[in-house]
Amino acid sequence: MRDLLRKNPWIGWTLCGVLFLACGFLWWDRSRGGSPFSPERMQEMVSIKYTDTGEVATMPRGRFEKLLREGGTKLDPSKGLINPKTGQPTGFLFNQKEWDESIARVNSAIDRARANLPESVRKSLSDAPGPPPGGPRPDGETAPDDSPKAPGST
Repeated sequence: MRDLLRKNPWIGWTLCGVLFLACGFLWWDRSRGGSPFSPERMQEMVSIKYTDTGEVATMPRGRFEKLLREGGTKLDPSKGLINPKTGQPTGFLFNQKEWDESIARVNSAIDRARANLPESVRKSLSDAPGPPPGGPRPDGETAPDDSPKAPGST
């Protein structure tokens, strides 16, 4: 290897340049908040508007993402978070593009998780979208979870 680099120094310089560019790209990608789950992004406040009452609730993006994932089933993008006052799935992010990206991210994660399950378990799961997740109350609290609980759980 040493003899090869002595005879052809351009190989070493090319390798050095490629590594330098890769490091620069990684630094640039991290500095712009490339991950949808970066701590800074999860702490951003998002506004959710309930289309049936016109009320607006705000919460950290991390709590919003958690609400979307709580059901464990695929989500229907046309159904929003449950409005605690009316019980209807009418809570959407103001930014439609962010809403669509969030739903697609959750559904993709569910698909990846299901792909790792044994075939017998996968067959028992339905691909039908589940009920919309409970949404935030206008006072900032999360709506109670009315789903049935297994015996002995809290």
